[in-house]
Amino acid sequence: MYFFTKYLIIFVSLKDVVESCMRIGAGGGGVPVPACDPNDINFVMGDGVNSITGTHAAPVVGADGTTTMVVTCDATGTPNAITLMTDQNGAVLGNMMGAPRIDVTLVCDGNGNWIFQANGAAGPVTEVNCDLFVENPDPCAACAPVALEPGNAADRLPVGVMGPAANNGVCEETVTCTPRNAGGDVFMEFVVGMQNIGNPLGNTATLTCTTGDWMFSQNNVVSTIDLVSLKNVVESCMRIGAGNGGDTPVPVCDPNDVQLVAGNNVDSVTPTRTDPVAGADGTTSMTVTCDVSDTPGATTFLQFNGNIAPEDPTDVIMTTLVCTANGWTYTQDGVATVVNSVNCLRTAPPPACDPNDINFVMGDGVNSITGTHAAPVVGADGTTTMVVTCDATGTPNAITLMTDQNGAVLGNMMGVPRIDVTLVCDGNGNWVFQANGAAGPVTEVNCDLFVENPDPCAACAPVALEPGNAADRLPVGVMGPAANNGVCEETVTCTPRNAGGDVFMEFAVGTQNIGNPLGNTATLTCTTGDWMFNQNNVVDIIDL
Repeated sequence: MYFFTKYLIIFVSLKDVVESCMRIGAGGGGVPVPACDPNDINFVMGDGVNSITGTHAAPVVGADGTTTMVVTCDATGTPNAITLMTDQNGAVLGNMMGAPRIDVTLVCDGNGNWIFQANGAAGPVTEVNCDLFVENPDPCAACAPVALEPGNAADRLPVGVMGPAANNGVCEETVTCTPRNAGGDVFMEFVVGMQNIGNPLGNTATLTCTTGDWMFSQNNVVSTIDLVSLKNVVESCMRIGAGNGGDTPVPVCDPNDVQLVAGNNVDSVTPTRTDPVAGADGTTSMTVTCDVSDTPGATTFLQFNGNIAPEDPTDVIMTTLVCTANGWTYTQDGVATVVNSVNCLRTAPPPACDPNDINFVMGDGVNSITGTHAAPVVGADGTTTMVVTCDATGTPNAITLMTDQNGAVLGNMMGVPRIDVTLVCDGNGNWVFQANGAAGPVTEVNCDLFVENPDPCAACAPVALEPGNAADRLPVGVMGPAANNGVCEETVTCTPRNAGGDVFMEFAVGTQNIGNPLGNTATLTCTTGDWMFNQNNVVDIIDL
């Protein structure tokens, strides 16, 4: 009978650590271990938006009597989606960065618990969560470039084009018609099937593509350009007058001749304008607007040149300016005024935003950290912004993911060591994330923490092996060291010279030998540079 105790070996040189193989008699046996039930694990029900429901395969008993079970988070049914698996403590199981599908093998330990061997220190796994993240696809993937009609020497000008390209999640293409002669004018038209529609606003138009259809919006009227056949979609540039082989000059007014005075969003707002529009009579006009309708109860005064108020105060004021030989002109009661500037006064300031309106959830330092914020900043246009931060740079091999009170991700979708997100104060006194404004105000910031596992074999040198001889020593076979589910392992084997023969494996530790009578193979594991051999729940530590 062999007795095993716990050994701590102080090892100076690799030559003092030796596995050897000695022949002995036959023997063996096994001891039953407690069973593990798949129902011991709670697979948290997903909502299909921020999470999905995990599954499991039937438990499998291996040749060595070990019971394992594969648990799965599968997001392959959702386009552009990845998933992240965590246990009841928020610890990540399997892939740390997320993937469309994650399969993790749990092992039934000697106490009847399911454990994840790469995370055994966290204790038994009793719950599986599958977080869901959906990435934004390329908005131009389904949008072919629009066909362009070539110019000619008579009445067609060549069309300039820029794009298609993504702009804030929208696919855009800009087309431009440039007059041959300075001061000339052009008319841009779109050919849709057998019908021509015009763009008299100027010589530039921006088309947007949605689900394969190119659209042009003018004065809040959207025209859809059918892309069934490229030959049916043509932009051309047609001269609207001729003279001496060139374009006929007409009164030209630059929209930038009218200054839109920037507001401070307290007692004034910034005016907006439309692009100029050429009417059927050849007159060009544009509309300027003062709008405070986003603030309940607020009214605005529209002023020309700093002192002329043509309209009564209300929440939205729209006024038309006409291009004349003198410039942009506003006419009221027969009196024409050349307009050089427009400003919008505001009667009610918008509510202020307080940093304390956001709850920065306290982190536990293991699965989460506490977010921070910078002081709010008021920009030149009066907009108030504030940067909120999740910073995991103080934890080696760590990344963080920022979410709001609804679990929506703010900023980087994949997680990085530090995330900075800019929140904007809207007209109702709420902090909003503009890339995710549809989700409503941000009232809470969570910073999830994920620590990646370094190479477990980095500090583990291979174990020295004693060579065999012709008398009583057999050569030692070795496989490894190599990482296995986050643990560094090396397998040593003694093979009898004669079939049916038996061997005795021993470990030389300093001046003492300890044996392994269980068979001719042993798996050593390395933790923080120490090689260990576990037999009958007694661990012998081989110091490297």
